Amino acid sequence: MPKLSKEHARYLLWERGNLNWKLHAGQDTIEKYYRGISKKLFVANCSRRLGKTFWACTKAIECALGSKNRWPRIKYASAFKNDLKEFAIPAFEFLLLDCPDEFRPIWRSTDSKYIFPHNGAEIQLIGLDKRPDGGRGNYCDLYIFEEAGQIENLEYLFSSVVWPMTLRRDGAKIVMISTPSPSPAHPFEEFCERARIDDAYVELDIYKNPLLTEKEISEAREACLTESDWLREFICQHVVDENLAIVPEWKPEYAKDLKKPTYYDYLHRYVGMDLGTRVDLTAILFGYWDSIERFLYIEDEADITGPKMTTPDLADLIQTKEENLWHGLDAPYRRISDNDNPLLLQDLGALHDMHFMSTGKDELKAMVNEIRRLVKAGKLIIHPRCKKLLGALRGGIWDKHRRKFGRSKMYGHFDHVAALMYLVRNLNQHENPVPCERGVVTDSYYLREVKKETKLVKTVKKMFGFNR
Repeated sequence: MPKLSKEHARYLLWERGNLNWKLHAGQDTIEKYYRGISKKLFVANCSRRLGKTFWACTKAIECALGSKNRWPRIKYASAFKNDLKEFAIPAFEFLLLDCPDEFRPIWRSTDSKYIFPHNGAEIQLIGLDKRPDGGRGNYCDLYIFEEAGQIENLEYLFSSVVWPMTLRRDGAKIVMISTPSPSPAHPFEEFCERARIDDAYVELDIYKNPLLTEKEISEAREACLTESDWLREFICQHVVDENLAIVPEWKPEYAKDLKKPTYYDYLHRYVGMDLGTRVDLTAILFGYWDSIERFLYIEDEADITGPKMTTPDLADLIQTKEENLWHGLDAPYRRISDNDNPLLLQDLGALHDMHFMSTGKDELKAMVNEIRRLVKAGKLIIHPRCKKLLGALRGGIWDKHRRKFGRSKMYGHFDHVAALMYLVRNLNQHENPVPCERGVVTDSYYLREVKKETKLVKTVKKMFGFNR
């Protein structure tokens, strides 16, 4: 058998739609995982500068040339249109430099498409910031999400736009490539977990990049201004961006199941609520202020979605929680809510004897700072069953302008943090409702339980009016 020339071998590989020979060792690792998947979804969680965009572009061209389906359709979607100009299109053009003329696609800029005349295949490029619903069509053989961790409506696009297009298309695939999102609450983390379960996930940090030297990796580490930047952008960990975190001081050890103190029945109990809109959650928190140890303990949480919420349903939800937590005790010291729906609050009071006070609102960052001060001092403790509040504190971020909270599919507008914010703002941290015999006497000094009244106790009780 005669030996093939390089030109002939290259021609045959292009004809078969095989561009693996263009990949470096790190990209080849992604390829090996991709070739082994049996499910439709594949996720690559990769460090910056690993070449994941280049790998994805090879898959798009291979599908256009080698798909067994008629008139293949490939859609390459990026979180931002500018990223297509900066990264994807240059990668495509570089890959196509040695493409034989008979297979070479035509670039149609008006439609942002590469069109392959010889078989009718198309690769459509979509900037999701300009076209949030972009890429809809009758069918799709390969859909690639570039920088999936930056796409706000990723879950909606996956389930409502992309997945239906892949039905009845033999071998159709959905690929997500990205570094982790600035917030662990982003659905990209959920897709990573889903793909990991299906053995359709690969994670390559900066140490698996064969093109970088130890010196270059060390320089990259030094260039990161925060530890979260390094862990997220180069080690591929799902950590919140410290520069965007709503409560960066939050630590997992503040989630505890505390035993009720002996003076529990005397403490002020609170309900904090953030009223949701049509798309947001109505979030409710239940807790107490320990005036002896001086900390806020959130005992439980509840929520109801905007479209499903009616006043009777909301009242029943709150009443059930209060009875389960505080059965036999007086009504909460305060129920606090935002003032976005005064008619609903009026109905809760008039029709259900469930009275809420409307909180005043300062500048948002000022109200958040009150939570941050409590957390920093170790004075905010949350029961582990408060999953959504804990998740929102762990992954809650500001929007890119730092003017309002970001949004998450799981945690809404981080509404549980907002409910906490209103509750904290209206805490009575100065009054001590516990009788003197049970412990506290002054703002700064406390007398623990005593068997008999000493002269000091009598003096202090008289001084502060504790004659109960």
